[in-house]
Amino acid sequence: MFCAICLSLGAEKGFAGMTSQKLMKLFAIIAIIAAVAAAQQWRTGEDDPAPWLIRLAIAAGAAAFLLFVVNPQTRPRIMLQFLAALFATLALFAFAADFTAARSAAGHGFAATSVLHRLSDLAPTMVSATHNGVVNALGEAAWDPILTTLLGMPAYIFFLILAGLAGYAGRHRRDVQIFIN
Repeated sequence: MFCAICLSLGAEKGFAGMTSQKLMKLFAIIAIIAAVAAAQQWRTGEDDPAPWLIRLAIAAGAAAFLLFVVNPQTRPRIMLQFLAALFATLALFAFAADFTAARSAAGHGFAATSVLHRLSDLAPTMVSATHNGVVNALGEAAWDPILTTLLGMPAYIFFLILAGLAGYAGRHRRDVQIFIN
């Protein structure tokens, strides 16, 4: 099946004929196949699916998404600009909530609330399920130093960073015309 997919994407000329769009499609197909295999393994067996299938699906999906964002022909500019505006709005709301809490608490000063604290207050079962899923799929090292550091940031800074990244990825690119005489 993999050979048929490679042939349909233009690998019969060798991998020199692989464009970034074809490579993106190949990574997306690999991610879908690995995710379906992991889901099938989970449904049919009583044990968790093999961790390498989950890691393959995540890595191939991330590679496909990276190629999707970087390639100017497949750039989802409007979606990324919408996400930038949404994250900026969330950052504004988080800052306003922290500032209001600081003004209402007499003499305590400004204290920013982290994303993890806000999520723990809003949906504690989701946080514990995410913790268990990340630890089972990627190991304890992925949760404790990496995700807790990212989610331990103040919510408004976290969403400002996401807004900046989405805005930068969704910016308008200028066409450059080069003429050679």
